[in-house]
Amino acid sequence: MEWVDEFGKKPFSRLFASGDAGVEEQIVECEYYYDAAGPAGNFAVFLVSGQEALELVEKSANPHFYDWDGIRQPFIPFTPMFHFQLPSVKYPVSIAETMIANQLGYRACEDYLNKTVQMGKPLYEVVKGSLDQDQLDNLENGEFGGVILRNEGQSAITIHSGLEIPQTVLRYFDHNKQEIVANGGANPYAGGNKVEGVSYAAEVNAIQAAAGLMSATITRDHASHWSRVVMNVQANAAAYDRKPLRLNYQGVELAFDKALPISRFLRPDAIPSVSEDSVKYQPRAAKIAQAQQVLMTVSQPAIAQLFPNALRHALSDFLLANGKENVDQWMTPGSPQAAHPSA
Repeated sequence: MEWVDEFGKKPFSRLFASGDAGVEEQIVECEYYYDAAGPAGNFAVFLVSGQEALELVEKSANPHFYDWDGIRQPFIPFTPMFHFQLPSVKYPVSIAETMIANQLGYRACEDYLNKTVQMGKPLYEVVKGSLDQDQLDNLENGEFGGVILRNEGQSAITIHSGLEIPQTVLRYFDHNKQEIVANGGANPYAGGNKVEGVSYAAEVNAIQAAAGLMSATITRDHASHWSRVVMNVQANAAAYDRKPLRLNYQGVELAFDKALPISRFLRPDAIPSVSEDSVKYQPRAAKIAQAQQVLMTVSQPAIAQLFPNALRHALSDFLLANGKENVDQWMTPGSPQAAHPSA
């Protein structure tokens, strides 16, 4: 029982009182509780002993905190991303509120379609005794257009077609799917799908503009989320990290250990900057084309003379976009090789 290694046997004395063999291998469930109430916050661990019963294992101040010049500010070590709380681009409510009606309609249509396909299959009506077992097997396993023999004087086989799916259900299904895509910020034209109910170019432009606005909003929330995650990890590292660590920064190896821990150099007031482009998918071909355009722009003599470092950075970005890992070797200046005499 790994909980004993962390909290000792005393909180679990009730389990050990039975003296049963293998009690230390027993699997038990514990729940963690954090809050940021008060100057130090609260932390507690509870042993789940029944469906709802909880037994206190340990209680202390919240171990996760920012240290602002000696002032302790606790935080909860779970960083949510408020994607579904973001405002909709269509209505003055959140994305979740906007989507919920369409999600319910989409699921209802999907359930109806699945049941219709599974339960409404075509079937054959055969008079009992008109076919022997081999003929029935041939009928069930036969191909479309095959020949089935029936006994002389027996009724013919009646074919019942499968259930039809109403067109209104299909249209309602497509409508809800389109609304979910639109409210989620995705461009419905990106996958080459046809958008129903659109007749004019102005409608297409409006849909694409709304999708771009929603996508940008979601991207900013992603970037903000990862910035908060890094801040929390950095605060914990500043408080507790004393382990050996080696980092390579621009060719320089940085070594940290107990005598010189990295926690000394971490500042809780530093706010990490996460580029929005880094949390947004972009095809590799688009990245190469974008980097090539920048490289061509800064390669112009007038720009290259005024900003010589711009060309170097643009070339580095172009090589990275093309998947080159040894960029430093490409960027190392060297003497030009002499041409072969036979050239």
